[in-house]
Amino acid sequence: MPGYNGDDSLVIFSIPDPFLFPEELTGYSLEAQAVAPDRLTPQGDSFAWIFDADLGVVYRRGAFVPEPDAVALAFAAIATLAILRRR
Repeated sequence: MPGYNGDDSLVIFSIPDPFLFPEELTGYSLEAQAVAPDRLTPQGDSFAWIFDADLGVVYRRGAFVPEPDAVALAFAAIATLAILRRR
């Protein structure tokens, strides 16, 4: 399952290992993809993040600060779904 790193500057996801060695038990590794400040647009190429891992979980400390536009985005999504249902 893809997810963001602690400061939302990378998207972390797993890929099948291109080369399997006996010590690589999972058969997967984690890759990282840098993203623009909008948190959606890829920046450059992805790169190896953690070898022999299939699931990356990021622990964040501190108070949760929601995305400022999250409410507006939710309303836009609901409106779009309502329009698509009418078709």
